[in-house]
Amino acid sequence: MSMMPSRPTLLAVAAATITAGFPAAAQAALTIQPNAPALGFPASVTDTVSGVALTSCQDTSGFCIETPAPNQAAALSVPDNYTSDGEAFYNLAQATVPNAGLGVVVLALEQAFTVAAPTAGQQIMFARTRFRFTTLKPNTTYRVTYPYGVEEYTSDALGKINETVDSGCLAPPCDFAAANYGKVTSFLTWDPTAAPAAPGGYVGNVNVPHRVVGSPFATNFVRLEELSGPGGLPVATVGETDQFLVQGKLAGPAPAPAPFVIPDANALSFAARQVGTTAPAANITLVNHGTADLNVADATIGGTDSGDYAVSSNTCITPVAPGKSCSIGVAFTPLATGARTATLTVASDALNGPHTFAVSGKGEPANLPAPDPVVVRVATPGRTIVLAPAARKADLSASGMKVARRVTRAQVRRGLAVTFTAPQDASVAQVRLVRATGRNAVATKLVALTATGRQTLHVRARNVRPGRYRVEVVVGTSARSLGRPVTALLTVTR
Repeated sequence: MSMMPSRPTLLAVAAATITAGFPAAAQAALTIQPNAPALGFPASVTDTVSGVALTSCQDTSGFCIETPAPNQAAALSVPDNYTSDGEAFYNLAQATVPNAGLGVVVLALEQAFTVAAPTAGQQIMFARTRFRFTTLKPNTTYRVTYPYGVEEYTSDALGKINETVDSGCLAPPCDFAAANYGKVTSFLTWDPTAAPAAPGGYVGNVNVPHRVVGSPFATNFVRLEELSGPGGLPVATVGETDQFLVQGKLAGPAPAPAPFVIPDANALSFAARQVGTTAPAANITLVNHGTADLNVADATIGGTDSGDYAVSSNTCITPVAPGKSCSIGVAFTPLATGARTATLTVASDALNGPHTFAVSGKGEPANLPAPDPVVVRVATPGRTIVLAPAARKADLSASGMKVARRVTRAQVRRGLAVTFTAPQDASVAQVRLVRATGRNAVATKLVALTATGRQTLHVRARNVRPGRYRVEVVVGTSARSLGRPVTALLTVTR
């Protein structure tokens, strides 16, 4: 028989209960500590009566029911370093009542998610009381006395009782400290007066039945009684046990508050784009799931074709509070044809920073305007012959382009020197200065070439501002028949 409780019932099962015979548990309560930043769950929970503080147990000790977290050398985190079971326990006590068929009683305080896999933002936490008895008398009233009180149930026509109540925060976002965990107001731990003693660092071993302490009512057992009727007197004891399988790992010092980032994307992929044109910006969003403000220090483009991309917007320049998000936009302007790849690196003080995203796009040749047709009228009356235009040398391009990689505004205002080689048949040359992330030129110069070969042109930009720019040189047979652009990047400083 598996000892693993099923996944959380998100709607608590209504059940008739009675608490007669026991006073209120004086001052019994659990104190929920702040979240562990990378985990998104309380770092620990404290039983205020016993002083025992427990944390999630996902280690390889063998004393806990969970599958161990993937990386035992690292702190628990969601989603990367959390048990694949998708649920974990601060405290779990399970008993089997004799003479009651299945006879299972589960008492637990646990972490879980609203989805199957561990997912940041979907954390929930609740206390569970579960009773599953079979082979009882049909349609008969029974009383269960257990560590957290007394319940009364009526078996169904098959002689079964199957009741589960989950209390806590069952729908995110959760304020775990403010949630009501129902009747689970203390932790059950191994009775220190009964051998063997609990393993060091734990309050029990989930594989070994043992007596417990910790009940607010001193009822450290489970007793199932048949009653004379609803609210009636006991007529028989079905079964009783004081042996529980207990899990609980003692908590260490609470982690310091810190930001923890969950990005909404792993890559930025752009559709194919004509060389020299700029695609609409794509964005990545960073959500702070930690417990302190997130401070982003820088967002930079790097990699093979970094010149094709630029950070176009950044709302992460101010601190991002826990639970809030910010976004960074990236623009794509291909400088050449083919696949264009780069990276976006976001540096921050997040526990899991920095974050690096793959950026990709494709450059396509620029579309040239169709030439005007050449119409020739011949002497034959009433007949017009339209001839296809002569093939133009639109594939001309400059070579050996040279330009300073870093210049001041004053130099550009006086005239930026651009040197290149014009091929044979080139009659005109055009030089443009364009912002690296834009399409419109801040300066353009078109000249007629008196000779081919090595050329030096000076382009002036009176209103230039500091930043990254692209220099484009295009040559052709005429102003209407320009070839492919060659480009270079430069930085204008103050």
